[in-house]
Amino acid sequence: MDLTCLITLNDILPDKHSDLAVCVIPANREAAAQLEVTRENIILYTDRCGADYIELTGDKAPEWPMSNKYRLKQVIEKYERTLYLDCDVVVKSDAPNIFQNSALDKVCFVDEWKIIKDSYENLFSGSQIERSKVMLRYPSLAKNNRAIQPNGGVMLFPRDLAHRYSQPPGPYPKFWCFDQDYLLLSLEDDEFEIIDWRYNLEFIDADFWSKIDDAYFVHLNGSKPISYRVELLQRIVNKNYSTFKPPPPNPQDSCVERFRPNWKEDNVN
Repeated sequence: MDLTCLITLNDILPDKHSDLAVCVIPANREAAAQLEVTRENIILYTDRCGADYIELTGDKAPEWPMSNKYRLKQVIEKYERTLYLDCDVVVKSDAPNIFQNSALDKVCFVDEWKIIKDSYENLFSGSQIERSKVMLRYPSLAKNNRAIQPNGGVMLFPRDLAHRYSQPPGPYPKFWCFDQDYLLLSLEDDEFEIIDWRYNLEFIDADFWSKIDDAYFVHLNGSKPISYRVELLQRIVNKNYSTFKPPPPNPQDSCVERFRPNWKEDNVN
């Protein structure tokens, strides 16, 4: 099993002016390009919520970029509640205050289990294999296995549960969604809440185009290639919610780059 080393949590955080924070982590060039499009909307939303905006830059794990997300723990420990957003999340201008509409003392996220199970047989099978490998490596957590898959693109944490979003004590597997599995398995039943899908409408949702008008946060997870993702982000920021399909993959593309969403045909023009 290919393992990644632990990253050092030594970011210098800005001065604190609120009990609430919104955090993004544009660690590499691709993430930074996406945030160039989504940043203004996120900052406007942060201001409306009366929160501090935290942007953690620089790549502490070039060999495995996902590890950068664990830098979030430093922010969670400093604030009463912290909202994390992936850089490819567009927050709409009329989005309600998530801090006011979710549990104060629980980790909050949207569950993508059914989306993947119903539409992506290979992806679902692969995610189940990865979950089983995580449990084998950390057997004490297996008791918390559930038919739930948190999507890590939008997560809300209370400070008292900062320890639940921690790196393991030693090197951990290079699974793309390792942090999601490890988080779920670390949480007890009374420590999390599944929130409304409108706070994280996923690009991979079969009903993406029919739901986009009603969504609060639009998340372009799985959109390929990066040039398409940036262009679609800009369209959504501009409130253009008309169907915009990705280009077909190139023959030489890897299986990851070849991924395309399984949208319902009656929702796609």
